[in-house]
Amino acid sequence: MYANSYSKTIALLILINFCACAFIEDKLGIGTNNPSQIGQTPSDCQDTTDQGCQTPQTPSSLGTWDQMTDGPVGLLWASAAGVSGKGYVLNGCKDVFCVGNYAHKATLEFDPSMNSGLGSWTTRETFPEQVTTSVTNYIGFGASTGNIGLFGLGVYLVQTPPINISTFHHGDIFELTPYSSSLWTKIDRPSTVHADGQLDRRKNSVSLAIDQDIYLGMGSSASAVLDDWWKYDTISRNWKKLAPLPSMLSGSSAPIAQGRSDALAFSIGQKAYVGCGLGPNDEKLSDMWEFSLPSANSPLGQWTFLGFAPFCPRSKAQAFSIGNFGYVATGWIYDSTPLQGDNVKNDVWKFDPSQPFDQAITQLPSLPGEPRHAAINFVIGQNAYVGFGEGIVCSSTSCSSKYLKDIYRFTP
Repeated sequence: MYANSYSKTIALLILINFCACAFIEDKLGIGTNNPSQIGQTPSDCQDTTDQGCQTPQTPSSLGTWDQMTDGPVGLLWASAAGVSGKGYVLNGCKDVFCVGNYAHKATLEFDPSMNSGLGSWTTRETFPEQVTTSVTNYIGFGASTGNIGLFGLGVYLVQTPPINISTFHHGDIFELTPYSSSLWTKIDRPSTVHADGQLDRRKNSVSLAIDQDIYLGMGSSASAVLDDWWKYDTISRNWKKLAPLPSMLSGSSAPIAQGRSDALAFSIGQKAYVGCGLGPNDEKLSDMWEFSLPSANSPLGQWTFLGFAPFCPRSKAQAFSIGNFGYVATGWIYDSTPLQGDNVKNDVWKFDPSQPFDQAITQLPSLPGEPRHAAINFVIGQNAYVGFGEGIVCSSTSCSSKYLKDIYRFTP
């Protein structure tokens, strides 16, 4: 009798253990050829588009955010770039009413090595245009090759008593070189006498750098929304007009020629990536394009349509690249007008150009702090810094603006 009971007990324990192991295997994917649940891709996995054959993103691959030292003042619509190991933030506004004391005229320099690695801020020489005009430009551009920055364009407001306000487009462009005898050097902007025509004064343009060249284009002038694309050689200081950016509207079978404003742009290797923004009739654009540099077969370069981005339509977003990946963060989603608390975002997206476009974009953990648009970003080494901008605070009856001065470091 005891032997029989003992045998039954052993059999019951084996059955319980088998069921428990089957339950764990089902949940974790162990032994089911579903390695994505355990961080391994089997050698016999041929179809990497199958979810079971993909290596999952680990917390380290999602990147981390660290809060740095706040800027001295809350800003929106400023320009920024990382140059020679430091970040530069200049111009912009301390309020949407960007005149008088609300116009920001300072050039702020951020040194990430100071203050126990939290960074510190120093005021440098004012952007030269501000000295001559006594106003500030905003919604301009900032770009950097690493050791040379390029800033300029945008608009400024002039108030005529008592309440009349006029908008003017800036035309000046300056190089920023931190360790030269003068921080700022004025650069000739292509005019009507230039062989390639005129680089119009504009706001809401996009810019990026590839090697020692800075690319600039799109945006809106006083009379048109633009599609032009220019290269500035920082060594020869010459400009070259390249192929204009097309647009692909949702539901269309072929691209059309039209301008765009409020777009986003970044570079990865020898390619530029531009897209999203607004068309000339306020079309809400989600198309993303890849630009290949000029070659013997395409002397003005070539644009290739990639697809429609899941993070768009949006404007006033931040875009940057680190290594082999591009990133898009924050901005204003065009799902309601005017700005409301639920359509200003702090989401972050990663773009991998080595993947097919429908698999190339991944959402990452959000930027800490408040959702914002009209922020700034700059890249120093293998880190990006994103901050400032306008947040929207809403009650049950109304919304109001909050001008932010916090800034965060992103480590991929």
